[in-house]
Amino acid sequence: MAIFFVYFLIRAPLKLSVILRLPAHCCHSLSLQCAVQVKLELGHRAQVRKKPTVEGFTHDWMVFVRGPEHSNIQHFVEKVVFHLHESFPRPKRVCKDPPYKVEESGYAGFILPIEVYFKNKVCNLILSHSTTQPKNSEGSC
Repeated sequence: MAIFFVYFLIRAPLKLSVILRLPAHCCHSLSLQCAVQVKLELGHRAQVRKKPTVEGFTHDWMVFVRGPEHSNIQHFVEKVVFHLHESFPRPKRVCKDPPYKVEESGYAGFILPIEVYFKNKVCNLILSHSTTQPKNSEGSC
């Protein structure tokens, strides 16, 4: 699982690269280390509404996790969980299939944690904007 913290100050998609180590039974030789590099883009778009909604929402927005140049990542990603602000209905949004995105309307910015669950269960990676190196919850991968 990788956790990303999204701030609505991002101007362009954040590009991340994650190395997933494959279990030994997936490799032809037990002495061979297998790894796959998965590249992800994390970003958002926001647009000012011409007229606020009845609820007072002034912006339409979308947040997403995708492969670079819209490449297919569903072979590596089990699901993506978006944790919206508690004022939204169903603040925990789970996307098990692409597109991994949430579209909503609102009026203020907030921190939006995103969890990316990989199909590879060898290790859990925790990433954030403030960390340059991935942190692993169970030792090194």
